Amino acid sequence: MSSSIRRLLPIFDGIPHYMKQRINRLWKKWKEGAHEVITKYPETMTQRKKLNVLVFIGFLANEQKLNFAKKSDHGGPLGELLQWSDLLATLSIIGHHLEVSTDKESLKSIVWKYMGRGPCQYVNGSRQQLDIIFTDIMGLNILRQRHRQFLMNNRCRIRLLDSFGTHAEFTTKSYFLQNKRKLSGPDSQRNPWGGHGLDLRQHWTFYPHSDDNTFLGFVVDTEGVGENIQKTSTPSALIYGKQKYMWMDAEKPIGILKKLVKVHATVADLEFIPKNSSSLFDDVQNHGFLNSEEISELLDKTTIFFGLGFPLEGPAPLEAMAHGTVFINAKFEELKSRKNYKFLSEKPTLREWTSQNPYMEKIGEPHVITVDINNEEELEKAIKRAIELKVILFSGFNPKFLNFSRNRMYHSIAVLLEKQELCDKISISKRWPPVNEMKIFKTKKPDDSCEMTCHSQNMLCEPSYFPVMNSSPLLTREFSCSELSTDSSPFAPFNCTVQQSASLFSCASRPSPSSGVVRLCPCRDYIPEQHAICKMCL
Repeated sequence: MSSSIRRLLPIFDGIPHYMKQRINRLWKKWKEGAHEVITKYPETMTQRKKLNVLVFIGFLANEQKLNFAKKSDHGGPLGELLQWSDLLATLSIIGHHLEVSTDKESLKSIVWKYMGRGPCQYVNGSRQQLDIIFTDIMGLNILRQRHRQFLMNNRCRIRLLDSFGTHAEFTTKSYFLQNKRKLSGPDSQRNPWGGHGLDLRQHWTFYPHSDDNTFLGFVVDTEGVGENIQKTSTPSALIYGKQKYMWMDAEKPIGILKKLVKVHATVADLEFIPKNSSSLFDDVQNHGFLNSEEISELLDKTTIFFGLGFPLEGPAPLEAMAHGTVFINAKFEELKSRKNYKFLSEKPTLREWTSQNPYMEKIGEPHVITVDINNEEELEKAIKRAIELKVILFSGFNPKFLNFSRNRMYHSIAVLLEKQELCDKISISKRWPPVNEMKIFKTKKPDDSCEMTCHSQNMLCEPSYFPVMNSSPLLTREFSCSELSTDSSPFAPFNCTVQQSASLFSCASRPSPSSGVVRLCPCRDYIPEQHAICKMCL
């Protein structure tokens, strides 16, 4: 472990101001968390190999076109920057050797350095080979275009930051093209963010929304959260929407909110509005763009953090909870997916959003109220309930039970980099998670996924077990088969059918209700605050 921030100073010139600020501001807490994790898991955290890790932030390499870093200082999206900041801090503190690139030229030098090294893994005690490559989908495309041979040599070492995740149906180009009509809606039949052919575990996500993918997450910022949060006596709400377009079509719910509480906003691109004209922003105190510290101060005084339905699955609701604020989570009357919602129409997932943030639904009261904000009666009830709840809200938020603590991030990344083997074929006895932790269940309803089946048993679906379970003797025994067939399908193995294509093993895929499919599902238990690790995996 290495608790000195000096290891990261050489990269500070190449990353956006927001990332530098976040890493610097939280470093004291990062160091404290590192000490706690070493104390709790001494063997896991000390008996590890020092790896060479390349971090290539692809969307920053396209900064001239996207202006992502520039926009982050003026109300632009921060979720990806936040996650990359936390990943860099974690990798540095847990002690690995980092090569960081945010542009195409520095990437080229790193690629040439590792391509030019000989076959020996160690020279003078120093590891010569590249072990892991963290990048995003834009970064993967740059590697494919400019460094194809390097990518081919290191394909299994890729760990792809993929906010919404990827389902099996979209990872293989051929399967998607054969089935694109039934996998798509009216807005698009394209798959621009999928088709990479990676193992689904190589996709590391923002929230733990799919057992197929690996959960990376982020850290809930509790810096500056007091032990006793003092809310103002007058109930108030902060609208979750820092750009004007996010407020579109929200006149009705915001009107109801204004009747009951004082309304605050942090809309960064709000132009001057003449005094005589009526506006959605009448009676709204707009603070404009605020930095992290200023947002924290505002949330400390706010009763309600009010979701308008977009953006989907950002980090802000969890950080608002840290300040004792009730999150009103916008429930969707019609589930949103790539088949009916333009924003999701080209995302490589079949997930169905039940609300603005489905993860927050599971938390519930007193911290979260999920409600249809277009239902006047229900919304009014929810706002009044949130005002009542402020007196019983906890202080000094601890995100440990939510899987968003620093300690969880240290521990899971350290273990996954050490144990999650995707390059070499290894014997069943040496697989991780251990195969003897596998429990097999059958789906009960034809349209159940293996995720749903495992979750009903308070377990997770473990994708690494599929190849072990996909055997003729096991299917014959489970289904009393007289003969077996094979199929390239995201539902196999099912009934008396063996999976033919390893790239289509899927925890998340759901057959149609009329299919008659009964799936076999490989499940395992997990540590409550640490989904990546089963109870006997340490």
